[in-house]
Amino acid sequence: MVEDSKISFLSKLSFFSSIGGLLFGYDTGVVSGALLLVTQEFNLSTIEQELIVTSTIAFAALFSLAAGLLNARLGRRLTIIISSFLFATGSVFMAASSGFTSLLIGRAIIGTGLGISSMSIPLYLSECAPPEIRGKIVTVNNLSITGGQLLAALIDGAFSKVPDGWRWMLGLAVVPAVIQFFGFIFLMPESPRYMIEHETYYEAKEVLIKIRSEEDVDEELDEMQREVELNKNANWRDLFKTRNGRHATFIGCCLQLFQQLVGINTVMYYSATIIYMSGMVTDPSSAIWLAALTASVNFGATLIGLFSIERIGRRLLALVSVAGSAACLLMLSGGFYWNDSLFCPKTYASWMPLLGMILYLFFFASGMGPVPWAVNSEIYPHSCREAGIALSTTVNWLSNCIISLTFLSLLEAVGTAGGFLVYFIFGLLAFLIIFLFLPETKGVALEDIAEVLEQGWIVPCKSSCNQDEHDLDVLVDDTDD
Repeated sequence: MVEDSKISFLSKLSFFSSIGGLLFGYDTGVVSGALLLVTQEFNLSTIEQELIVTSTIAFAALFSLAAGLLNARLGRRLTIIISSFLFATGSVFMAASSGFTSLLIGRAIIGTGLGISSMSIPLYLSECAPPEIRGKIVTVNNLSITGGQLLAALIDGAFSKVPDGWRWMLGLAVVPAVIQFFGFIFLMPESPRYMIEHETYYEAKEVLIKIRSEEDVDEELDEMQREVELNKNANWRDLFKTRNGRHATFIGCCLQLFQQLVGINTVMYYSATIIYMSGMVTDPSSAIWLAALTASVNFGATLIGLFSIERIGRRLLALVSVAGSAACLLMLSGGFYWNDSLFCPKTYASWMPLLGMILYLFFFASGMGPVPWAVNSEIYPHSCREAGIALSTTVNWLSNCIISLTFLSLLEAVGTAGGFLVYFIFGLLAFLIIFLFLPETKGVALEDIAEVLEQGWIVPCKSSCNQDEHDLDVLVDDTDD
């Protein structure tokens, strides 16, 4: 049985760390509703709308790469404190915006905080959490992201008819940012791995005792010390020097790349706009409230991922998720094709895009939402873990930026149906990459994952199918229970 003190510490770890995920989700999700109102108030063009969305993403991409250096120099704890300060500052700046330029600057400040936080929080959690629940703890962060998106959708709906409601939508993120800022200053310790790197062994042991069985602490501490000593002079180039480093970098970056290329953030950022385009509703406020429905599905499906990731594993969860997401993207494409057809009344097939979005979010959030973050938090060699997570997070934000910046322009060029068909093709490619290259890392200690990767780049078909079949049996048994 886990001692009450350990449960208390893990609860604090999950709570204050997950605020970073909440802010991530809120600040990326709130723009869906706020964009409709800001566009009306400032008469924004298509490119200005895309810039409002992608300015945050571009700065997140830039500073997620810089976050690797910050974590190595300043530590995980102080880096997260800095990101909290940026979240609070950006929220106040956006709420006080007087036009397009000032709003763009506020979104850029938020993006800086997002980039730092999105790299630092998974790293901090993976280094503090026990191996047997590491995937679940990291997935709590992803649950918080979708929870933040749901909260943003509800706030959007609540303030959609309030004068200057968009200011409240964009400014309320200051509250959780301040809570995380003071929580990490006064209540949260530094990562034990970072402490060992800087030879504060006694403090590292005290932190480990709070979250491990006491008899396991000395052994784990010795293992960490050996690994740190072995990799003392390592740097980011080591990602590409060894076979397992190259494999980890390839699969980690591919997971983050395809998480975005299957279109998730076009659905989240532009959900109200997509619903409005479908013809189901004729006023922005109704579209904003329907977007809240899709956000609630996103949150609920992430709960499924939270309880499944340590039961059925990362690999099978990702395969089922990306296959279902691709099928739903095809449904979205078909819905808009029939809706735009000259042979159909305008609202005849309007329900299909909404249903396609709901099913898409269900499949995506239960697997491809949490799996890339969980895998990237654990797959890299310790010598270059900060660099690996920073690189893969940067790939995530850059691909997010490209997809979000081109979404409305893509729809203008090839039509709404054609746009979602492009994302469907990316979904098929993602399934192939995951099937061939992603090994199972469920329950494997961070120090032992290198041995899994050394077995080869392509996952052996027989062993992978046997593992997937076993994990599927576990899923069926859980469902029967």
